[in-house]
Amino acid sequence: MVLKNLKIRYKKFLNSFEKESKVYILPSRFGLFYIVVTFISFVFSLSFGHPLSYFFSIILLVFFVMIAFLTNNYMKGVDIKREESVFLPEGKAELHLSFYHTSSVPAYFQVQILDHDYLVKRFESSLHLDLNDWGLMKNVNIKVSSVYPFFLFKSWKNICLIKNLYIIPSFDKDILGDSDNEEIELRNYIYGDNFSRVNWKRSTEDKQLVVQRIDASQFNHIGKNAVFDLVESRLEKDFAYNYLGELFFYINNRWVIRSPRGSEYTREQLRSNFLLHMESLLYGN
Repeated sequence: MVLKNLKIRYKKFLNSFEKESKVYILPSRFGLFYIVVTFISFVFSLSFGHPLSYFFSIILLVFFVMIAFLTNNYMKGVDIKREESVFLPEGKAELHLSFYHTSSVPAYFQVQILDHDYLVKRFESSLHLDLNDWGLMKNVNIKVSSVYPFFLFKSWKNICLIKNLYIIPSFDKDILGDSDNEEIELRNYIYGDNFSRVNWKRSTEDKQLVVQRIDASQFNHIGKNAVFDLVESRLEKDFAYNYLGELFFYINNRWVIRSPRGSEYTREQLRSNFLLHMESLLYGN
């Protein structure tokens, strides 16, 4: 029993060590040059045997080891504010990063995220992401590296920055146009139609855009209300582009949304439907 408890404690100790050892460190180019200089210094010391040469070589070696520990400890103290879910618009994605450190040393990091490199010189930074697609990204990792202090070593670690990153399809609100007083009926979409009248459920079934004529008298404020039929079935990504772009626009701008039958959707219903479809549409697929 005692042996079993010792094994459990030993495994916990190893696991905690692995978590703390996520910082990686290697000599930089300048560090490699420093190693060569130190090696030559020891060769001269052994060749001539002068006490000052031994002293100088030992000082170089001690300094090198000390900087290795400082670089490692500096990166261990670096952390970043993590997010559960982040929503960014397609094509205009600006990600805000908030770094902090256990000590008051200056922030100087090289950041790599989504195959892009950035130089961060402040604890609060905004990065412009160049994204060529939309969808859901899960477990977005960020690589933070630094050569602080003295540039002898490069240290880095990976941090899970965002669990769910939603890249939202772009949507032009100008295509919504103005609402007219028309009775409710369905017909095929004609170029120039008010885009807010698209009946997405019927369009999904017919595999083509279908619009509805709406009675604007049922709204209190024209321009802040819309008729929108939520689709529960799975959407193809090409078709979902306009659907999700328009739906997120309504949610984000707090429009009052009603079904064609006149019932008003709650914000929770709209948000749940939006997340339902986004969860099945992964970025890049």
